Formats: sequence, structure tokens, C-alpha cells
Amino acid sequence: MAAATKKRGRGQRDGAAADVVNILDRSCKDRMAPVGLSAFSFLFSELVQYCKKRAPSVGVLEAKLAACGKQVGVKVLELMCLRDKNFKRGKGIAFVISFIHQSFWKALWGKASDGHIKQSEQEYYIVDNEPIVNKFISVPDELSNLSCAAFVAGAIQAVLEGFSHTATVVAHSQPLDEFPTRVVYQLQFAEAS
Repeated sequence: MAAATKKRGRGQRDGAAADVVNILDRSCKDRMAPVGLSAFSFLFSELVQYCKKRAPSVGVLEAKLAACGKQVGVKVLELMCLRDKNFKRGKGIAFVISFIHQSFWKALWGKASDGHIKQSEQEYYIVDNEPIVNKFISVPDELSNLSCAAFVAGAIQAVLEGFSHTATVVAHSQPLDEFPTRVVYQLQFAEAS
């Protein structure tokens, strides 16, 4: 009779398989389910609060958000290279801008960016009409100049450095009537890039 009663693990229902796969045992090449918007919004708002407690000014807060975004950008780029066995690393600036606009943006946000503009050989813009990082953040009056899109600017910076390009990336808020949270990311490349 004792053989008929099976101990259930924590969280297992009757008849559930005892084979529980540890997340660390799964392959990085497997496609992951997208993160829910509410979960991302909660985690991002906590990140902003964490950085805000350690920043004396808006400029320092944006720099901290950009540094966090840079770390995320490096990891996402590594994961994209690992998952795509046909990944080819182009050298030109036009290739990198197109990669950020389409592939990288889709890996981060599930869709391509809303556009990219070439201003000159050293200056490009990437447009996001409805940035998720600004969607659920309420900015107090004393931080009215804060742009949480600095996080995304840091992620873009990481991709550019991953492709061996030297550039500065700045997030500019440029609202339109139909897109009040619109952000344009300015990519200013160094002369020798």
C-alpha cells in the first residue's frame, strides 16, 4: 500500500510529472515567452526608484538609468548572437542603424522602432512614438526634466559598442499631438567610426 501513495513535491498536483526543469538547465537558444507589460512596468518603476534614491540630480539619475540600460543591451545583444546561427556582423554604420531599428528593437519591445532618420554621415535618429519606459512612469514636479528613455539610450549605446562604433546616444522627448510620449534617440558618431 505504501508504494501506491506517492509523495508530491511542492506545487505539484495529483498526476503532475515529477520532472521539474530548473531554469538554469534550459538552453539559451530556446525562445522565451514575452514578459508581460505589467511585470515589466513594475520592475522598471522599481529600477527608477532605486536609481532615484542614489542620485542627487536629474542628470545623475539619467546616467544611472543609461548604465542599467547598457547592461541590458549587452546581454540582449549576446543572446541575439547566440540564438541566431546565421548572424552576420556588418561593419557599416547603416547596417548597425538598421539592426537597431528592426532586430534589436523587436527583441526588446516586440516590434520595430517607428523610424530612423539619417541627418548626416555622423548623426542619425531613431524614433519611438510610444516608448514603454515612459508609459507608466509618473514624474514628480522636482524631476520634470527626467527622461526615463535614458535607459533605452544606454541599451542602444551597448549595441553600438558591441559593433565597435564610438557614438554618444541621447534621448530627446519630442511630443506630438497624437503621440504625447514620443522620444527621438540621437546617435552622434565620432569622426573615425
